[in-house]
Amino acid sequence: IVTVSYHLGDPSEPSVARYFAASALALSLLASFLGGELSSRRPAFSPALIGLAAALLPVYLPSAGENRFMNQLVLSRRHRLEAGFLGRLDDGRVLVVSDRPGLFVSRGYGAVNFAYARANADELLTELDRNLYDRIVVMQEIAYSDGKATPATDPGPDYVLASLYEAQNKPVSYVRVSEARRAAGAKR
Repeated sequence: IVTVSYHLGDPSEPSVARYFAASALALSLLASFLGGELSSRRPAFSPALIGLAAALLPVYLPSAGENRFMNQLVLSRRHRLEAGFLGRLDDGRVLVVSDRPGLFVSRGYGAVNFAYARANADELLTELDRNLYDRIVVMQEIAYSDGKATPATDPGPDYVLASLYEAQNKPVSYVRVSEARRAAGAKR
């Protein structure tokens, strides 16, 4: 309980999911054990427990089969899409702008977050002009409702983005990978 209390016990948090799955399994086994003990001590409860289990099976089996819990963990799916695209580029001299740059640093790419990219646009674009890296790749989440990047994934007005790859990740948004260049009129 203490381990996951910092997320208020929300099992859809990616960092909590691994703990929640183990505790859910433990509680399920505990319920089975207690049901077995109750049935052995009071045989009259056996038909009731079997009936309850039979009634709950058609209710929860489709949900379990759809794997909804794991499908809610969109961060790993999103990173797989983005990293897969970078792998197909076959270019290690890329600067990645992402809301989670650590995921790309661990794969050997240079990476910064959006706040840093907005605050240091001139510096990053000058380094691109000087061939410190071959390209700047921006990982954005685009809302279907308005077709715009979410505020957390907007690199700012100093960049012109050319879309390279798009893939759906959530029902309400999709991932767009773009190459960034200096906007016309941006200072050099």
